[in-house]
Amino acid sequence: LSLLNPSIYANDGLQFSYFRTREAAANNEESQKIKTPKTYTVSEVGKSTVFVRVATYNELCFQIVPVNLLVEEAPVSKLNDVYVICADTNNSENSIEVHTGLDANAFSFIWYRGKGDQKQQLVAQQNASLLIEEANLGWYTVHMQNANSCGIWKAFEVKRSVPPTSFMAQLVSKPYEANQTIEAKVVGDGNYKFQINGGTWQDSPRFTRLPYGVHTITVKDSFGCYSKSVEVKIIDYPRFFSPNGDGI
Repeated sequence: LSLLNPSIYANDGLQFSYFRTREAAANNEESQKIKTPKTYTVSEVGKSTVFVRVATYNELCFQIVPVNLLVEEAPVSKLNDVYVICADTNNSENSIEVHTGLDANAFSFIWYRGKGDQKQQLVAQQNASLLIEEANLGWYTVHMQNANSCGIWKAFEVKRSVPPTSFMAQLVSKPYEANQTIEAKVVGDGNYKFQINGGTWQDSPRFTRLPYGVHTITVKDSFGCYSKSVEVKIIDYPRFFSPNGDGI
C-alpha cells in the first residue's frame, strides 16, 4: 500500500497512515491502523476499500483519501500432476488429450515442453487442451491467464504404461502343507499390483495361509491400464477321520 503514497500526494513533508474504515482514519484510531502497509494482504476476491489518512507531521491538517482495491480470481485448472498413455500390445501409437478445464474464450494459454528453466514454448498451441502423442512423453508446462492478466503456471508429466509380456501364478508350498502359498510372477516394464479372489490390492506377489480350493490371482499395472487373471487350485485333505462319514 505504501507504494501508492506518491500517487495520492506528491508533496513531501506528509505522513500516510492506512485504515480499514473511514471513521477509524478520521479518528486516527491506533487499533484500526494497518500496521504493515507494505505487506498488506487482501484475501477475499472482489472489491475492497482502505482509507488513507494524509496528514502534516504536526497533525494540524489531514485529509482522508479512499483507495479502492480489486482482487481478481486466478484461474483454477483441472490439470493432474501425471497423465498416462496406455500402450497397445500391437505397438501402435496412442495419444492423450490434456485439458485445462477452462473456457478458451475467457482465458489464453501458452504450452511448453519441459518444466522450470528447461521449458521450450510450443508456439502453435494456444488452445485450452493439448494432444500429446506417445512418442512425446515427458514434462509439460502451461501458462493460463484470464482477461485481467491474472495467470498461473502448471507443470505435469506424461508417462506410458506398457502391458506385461507374461504373467503366471503357481503354488510354491509343498503339497498338503498347513500354510499353503501362491506366488505370482510377472515380466514387464512397469509397476504392478496383485490381488487374490477380488480382495485388497497389494505390492507383494505372494499370498500365504490359503485354504484349499480354486483361487483367482489378478495382476494390474499401477496406472490401471491393464489387468489379467489366472486360477490356481490348491488340493488338500481333511485334518480328521470320520469312519461313518458324518464329520464327527
